[in-house]
Amino acid sequence: WSSPIEGAVSDWSLSDVLNIEIAKKRGANKKNTADCQPIEGRVVICNSEYGDTNWLGITQVWLDGDHITKATIKLNDTYFNQARFNTSEWRNYVTCHEIGHILGLDHVDEDYNNAPLGTCLDLVTDPELSQHPDKADYDSLELIYSHVDETSSETPGRKKGKKK
Repeated sequence: WSSPIEGAVSDWSLSDVLNIEIAKKRGANKKNTADCQPIEGRVVICNSEYGDTNWLGITQVWLDGDHITKATIKLNDTYFNQARFNTSEWRNYVTCHEIGHILGLDHVDEDYNNAPLGTCLDLVTDPELSQHPDKADYDSLELIYSHVDETSSETPGRKKGKKK
């Protein structure tokens, strides 16, 4: 999962208002990642065989008012171990999609039968054209994150709300 996660973080970091960094969790190589425990001020991404759940990936966020304080993304290897989904396209799409939700974005289209819109926040049956965020996704992030306030998980010394 390193490559899809790194690619999605790189894509979302192209936003003018975000600065996303990957920090390896101690014990990340342990077999029992199914519990996927949240960590304050972080997004924890886990993969495991979660079973026949009807989801490839799922996001959970914890809020304090309007601010996300911690979050988890679970990537379901029950499906990614199947030939249909065990492709870089599916892994990239789902990782980008779930990180988009962590950032506060919703689906742009929930009809799987519509033509692909070219964003990973579209619900699709074929992920080939939906690997990355699009301009509208970055514009939405600008609206959400361009303000400055007292709540930030930024490193001290960095300007809050802006990418350095």
